[in-house]
Amino acid sequence: AAIFGMILFYLLFFAFLIRKIKEISNFIAKPISLLANETHNFNAEKRINKPEETKIKEINILSNNFYTMTNELYKKRHELKDLNSSLEGKVEQEVLKNREKDQLMLHQSKLAQMGEMISMIAHQWRQPLATINSVITDVKLKMFLNKFDLSDEKQKKEFEDYLKNKFSNIEELTNVLSTTIDDLRNFYKPTKDKKETSV
Repeated sequence: AAIFGMILFYLLFFAFLIRKIKEISNFIAKPISLLANETHNFNAEKRINKPEETKIKEINILSNNFYTMTNELYKKRHELKDLNSSLEGKVEQEVLKNREKDQLMLHQSKLAQMGEMISMIAHQWRQPLATINSVITDVKLKMFLNKFDLSDEKQKKEFEDYLKNKFSNIEELTNVLSTTIDDLRNFYKPTKDKKETSV
């Protein structure tokens, strides 16, 4: 009876111990599994809820540290997002400024090219214009000095030939001026056919 009583006591004691061990393990495992679940499903886009307090100090510290860390991460991520969006705006502004600068430089380059072209035209036109001016001055001078007697048929004919010759010179020079303009205009055309020429 004593042995049977002792065996019964130990069986009941072990059953009580097993039950208490299960309770204690559930008591410890439940907050740990909740924390493990939070870490597994962690998303920096969402805030997590503040963990419930337990009677285990170490688990409370671990849960609170995890909560603090994830909230800091959430804040930093949103600060980074805001910074990225503001940087995108600044980059767009700088790109627009650079485009404006490029357009301004292109415009200035075109103006410089036009200035060069006008300078070339002026250079090519000076000699023919000076020659035209000297021809006109020569004709005026001859008329002013009465070099030709228009009442005399022979001198009248000479005067007409002289004028025809001078007008022909002027016409040739104006053709040179016109050709210069066409040459310069064709020179600045982007699409041109290649042509052989004698150097």
